[in-house]
Amino acid sequence: MDGIVELWFDDAAAMQGWAAAATRAGYLEDEPKFMRCVSLFLAAAGAPPRPAADAAKVMIVDPWAAGALPGVIARGIDRLGSKAFRANLPLGQQDAECIETCWLESAAVLEQPAWRAALAGRAAYLIEDLAVVSGP
Repeated sequence: MDGIVELWFDDAAAMQGWAAAATRAGYLEDEPKFMRCVSLFLAAAGAPPRPAADAAKVMIVDPWAAGALPGVIARGIDRLGSKAFRANLPLGQQDAECIETCWLESAAVLEQPAWRAALAGRAAYLIEDLAVVSGP
C-alpha cells in the first residue's frame, strides 16, 4: 500500500520551523525503515476546501482532466514549485509537474468503470484526513 502525506502550513517560517524540529527529533532517519520513496513538492495554493462533510478526497499525480468523470463535486490543480527527493530510499526519485485534487461524492465512485479505466497506470491516492494540532 502506498500513501501520501499532505502538510499545510500558515507560512514558510512555520514550515521551516516544523522541518527543523522534525530533523532534531530524528524523524527523517526513520524514513528508510517504512518508506520506499519520498518526493517533496511545494505548492503555494493548495486544494479546494471540502465541499461536503461526506466528500472523499483523491489526489492524482500529473492529472489529465479528472473533472469530467462522474461523481466529482470540486477540483483543483496545484502546479508544483520547489521539489526535493530522498535518494537513499528504494524507489528513489518520483517527479511530477502538478497534482490534481478532486472531491468526490464518495469513495465508491472510484469503483465505477470510467474511474477504473482513467486511473489505470496513474499514481492516485485516496486521502483520509488526520489533523495534527501540535508538532514536535
